[in-house]
Amino acid sequence: MTNVKRIAAALGASAFVLFGAASCATGEREQPRPPSGAPAHPRAAPAAPVLSARAYFDRATAIDLFQLRAANIAVQRGGPRARNFAIESKRQHNAIAAQFNFAGRYLNMLPSRVLPAAYQTILTELLNAPDFDRAYLGREAALCAQASRLHGDYARHGQSHTLRPVAKFAVNAVASECRLLGT
Repeated sequence: MTNVKRIAAALGASAFVLFGAASCATGEREQPRPPSGAPAHPRAAPAAPVLSARAYFDRATAIDLFQLRAANIAVQRGGPRARNFAIESKRQHNAIAAQFNFAGRYLNMLPSRVLPAAYQTILTELLNAPDFDRAYLGREAALCAQASRLHGDYARHGQSHTLRPVAKFAVNAVASECRLLGT
């Protein structure tokens, strides 16, 4: 056997061993396939559609922008509980926004500074609410649940390797807010 053939055989064996070890270390093993026509997981619920990186980025940054603007209003207009929540909300959403800004620059995406119409309508309703604290904290509880789902789904199933860690960070930040609200 020539030296070239020996080296090729050794490299081939090494690659096989390394590939096998890597797949075991990451838990990636080939799963047996179900018989044709049978569902892969008969009891599993259908998966939620995975958002594109752009769609997730746009929705998530719109929530952050709304949260920051609503918190600014609450700091000025709210009672003690609303103000305390708003201060924490601003802290959390500034941190989330910083993560999105960094990741967005890497992906060549920048967050919009213009609120979507639906969020602008909610801000207007908050400004005109006779019982601001109740309206603000109620809206925050609903948005907290929505943001948790959005970030959690993307953290688990998102396609962007850059945005998934940001989503995981956001899940923890939003969970902190939800605990403050008691939701």
